Amino acid sequence: MLFVSSSDTSAEQHLHSKAQGICSPHDMQRTYRYKGFEVSVDLEPVWESTGSAVPSLPIGFVANVSIAGKGMPNSLTLPIRVTNDNKKLFGTEAAALMAGFSAAQRLIDQTCLSD
Repeated sequence: MLFVSSSDTSAEQHLHSKAQGICSPHDMQRTYRYKGFEVSVDLEPVWESTGSAVPSLPIGFVANVSIAGKGMPNSLTLPIRVTNDNKKLFGTEAAALMAGFSAAQRLIDQTCLSD
């Protein structure tokens, strides 16, 4: 079971993740195509606050997912945040990317079936 939320990331976590500069931006975002939609999965690394100036590795990841129709400039949904069970972080980038894409596939399938 995945937890999906449309709430925004806290500014403090966002600034902290930008300041760390450990994870490459190229590794943190993927775009997939599924049934005529473009699915963008952007990973948000989360660090444990240590109070140290020494950079550390993230303790986990959250997947932020956006879905856009083919050729449409605006996303169809607000970015959704995907975490593991009970709002736990994903332990690896690969797990977060796959979970984000899987959540988008389910959302697209459910939306297309309800028409």
